[in-house]
Amino acid sequence: MRVILRKFTAMNHRKQLGRATVALPGLGITIHDCLIYRSPQGLRVQVPGHPELDAEGRPPRGPLNSEDVPYRPTITFDDYEDKISFCHAVIEAVTKANPEQFQ
Repeated sequence: MRVILRKFTAMNHRKQLGRATVALPGLGITIHDCLIYRSPQGLRVQVPGHPELDAEGRPPRGPLNSEDVPYRPTITFDDYEDKISFCHAVIEAVTKANPEQFQ
């Protein structure tokens, strides 16, 4: 899968390294706000999401932590291999454009 990096905003918040906007050429789709983060297994990509809402339209809160709000992805991949291919392409584009951030 091929992606074009449109924008990368670096951040350093816990394991979060930044947010990327990527385009999927040929499909005419741009995906905003992909989170790039570091896990024990290496760099990862999380597609954008939104908080789950209760019946009144409010995000439910976790019992112990007021920041513990469950999120749902706004896009999903029907095929696991497509998801992996997308994540690898995003990581490659971001690290190639920002080598100093990912050394």
